[in-house]
Amino acid sequence: MNLFRVPKRAIWATALVAGMEPVKVRLFLNERARNHAGGERPSDLLNGDTDFIPGIDEAGRMMVLRRTSVLSLSVPSVEETEALEETFMDEPSDPEDGVTRLAMEVVFESGQKVRGQVAFAHPQSRRRLPDFLNDAAEFFPVHDGDTVHIVNKRRIARASAAAAG
Repeated sequence: MNLFRVPKRAIWATALVAGMEPVKVRLFLNERARNHAGGERPSDLLNGDTDFIPGIDEAGRMMVLRRTSVLSLSVPSVEETEALEETFMDEPSDPEDGVTRLAMEVVFESGQKVRGQVAFAHPQSRRRLPDFLNDAAEFFPVHDGDTVHIVNKRRIARASAAAAG
């Protein structure tokens, strides 16, 4: 055991980068997150302060992704979703509970798209899509069944939404 080694866990993700075919990459997450209890999530990595994210491609070669060039990073939902978010996603929108759920389509500057659901808790007067996008972190999760697309809001050209059923 090396005392200077930081424990990491490896996950597979698919990175969508402008002008490129999606690329599968093995990422390494810290066993402990800096900003919350539990392990580091892919969104923590993307919302972090590093410019380049290291990984390994399918051929086993070291590679780096420039964080701001990533349009979205798709991961199994179990790697990103917390129990509370799962509850948000499984129930229909209810103005009384303070949680808004929207079926969303994101079109990036490159024309590439992702679809899924977002869930957020805002006051009654701030439950529109623009309110969410203006308040969201640089990268936010869009849930699509067993997959979560972690979307770079700064690379969105157009977004549309409807109430999730």
